[in-house]
Amino acid sequence: MQIGPYCFTRSKLLVSDFDGTITDEDFYQCVLDSLGDQANLSYWDDYTEGRLTHFDALNEIFSQLKVGQDELLKLADETGVDKHLAEDITRLQDAGWDVVIVSAGSSWYINYLLEQRGIEVAVVSNPGDIAPEGCLRMSRDRESPFYSHDVGVDKPGVVRWALANFETVAFAGDGRPDEPAADLVLPELRFARGWLASHFQEQGTPFRRFNQWTQVAEALTTKRKES
Repeated sequence: MQIGPYCFTRSKLLVSDFDGTITDEDFYQCVLDSLGDQANLSYWDDYTEGRLTHFDALNEIFSQLKVGQDELLKLADETGVDKHLAEDITRLQDAGWDVVIVSAGSSWYINYLLEQRGIEVAVVSNPGDIAPEGCLRMSRDRESPFYSHDVGVDKPGVVRWALANFETVAFAGDGRPDEPAADLVLPELRFARGWLASHFQEQGTPFRRFNQWTQVAEALTTKRKES
């Protein structure tokens, strides 16, 4: 089984969001923070109120910060990747788990952050490059088997594929686009923080709360004691 060049060899799969799940901050929020008072916040409101797709809202936010590649990479470094990520992925793999990162953000900065840490895992995300004016510009990968017009990436589609091909599937996420995917896995394998955790709590949906991604890895690799 493969996603892109990555070949899965294990029987269990952790499907994980990236921004706000593996990182402390979403890249788009770092962009807004960098813009300060100059930031146009209406695009996110347009998304949450259904007037704009998630993909287009992010692209509009990214388009405001025209600082070039080097400065945008520095901003990616400020998202706060979980400091245990590399060792936790190795820990998961040793315990029979493969990992796929599924993100509505861009593989442009995700791949950079993973490469900086020597991490090789499958990534399903929106391609991106630096536009001539110096901002991050995402593009739609319509050839992807997991394409979504609204988000760019069909997260529930990835989880359905995983459920059909792996013995065990877990999901970890934090945001609105993660809810449909998280709903598909068993409650004990459904990990949430941030908005998603608050939403599940309000809805009475069972889930496992985490504060740092390393807690997800620990939960999946630590055998529970029999009562």
